[in-house]
Amino acid sequence: MTNKKSSKFEKDGLLKKTRKEWKFTSFGIAVVQLLHGIGDTPEKIAQLFPEVGPEVIVSHCAEPMSPKIKKLVRIFKGLCSKKV
Repeated sequence: MTNKKSSKFEKDGLLKKTRKEWKFTSFGIAVVQLLHGIGDTPEKIAQLFPEVGPEVIVSHCAEPMSPKIKKLVRIFKGLCSKKV
């Protein structure tokens, strides 16, 4: 039996380990784009995912968002702007 070191985010389904490096799953990419859409900088997001290089996060932030992610960003921004 091998002792495979796993990340907390791997268990959450955000990251997967390939032979050489950690990569985002499609769900992980959506989370990164959502965080970027609501105002987090790529540098802040890179601090959350130290397993993945910052250049990967910057490239995912530069990708165009899907309509579903855009809708989620609008919902989150709307929830954050409401007065309690």
